[in-house]
Amino acid sequence: MLLIPVIPLASATDESTLRKNTPFQTFKDCYVTMEGNLTTNDFPCLLGVHMWKIRFLRPDSSDPTYATVFYWLMRIAYNAQLTVYTEQNGQILYQHQSTLVPEIRLLAFNGTYYADDTMHIGGTAKIVVLRERVGY
Repeated sequence: MLLIPVIPLASATDESTLRKNTPFQTFKDCYVTMEGNLTTNDFPCLLGVHMWKIRFLRPDSSDPTYATVFYWLMRIAYNAQLTVYTEQNGQILYQHQSTLVPEIRLLAFNGTYYADDTMHIGGTAKIVVLRERVGY
């Protein structure tokens, strides 16, 4: 059961892979920032949720915003601010344009994750797989 969410990540390693006419973009060893919420669109999905994590830990009790996540799937709202950098404050590899609904998969995320009125994420990831979806 745990391998089912990893299968799309493992098979989406090419930058121009096409599935259902929607391109996947893959970035390695990068820095990800996101401010916004998850989508309210009802996408058909295996588990029926818009965020799914495998091995979510908060290892530092002195910093309640620091988190490590082995695998993280999120379907983010179209108006969220999502950016992928080469490194913190580095060159921009991807920036969401607020037109479609991004689906992001993070492998080996380490960084800040907290939610007040919106979600705030900022940290490094070994692999980031992105796809923008129109909706159903």
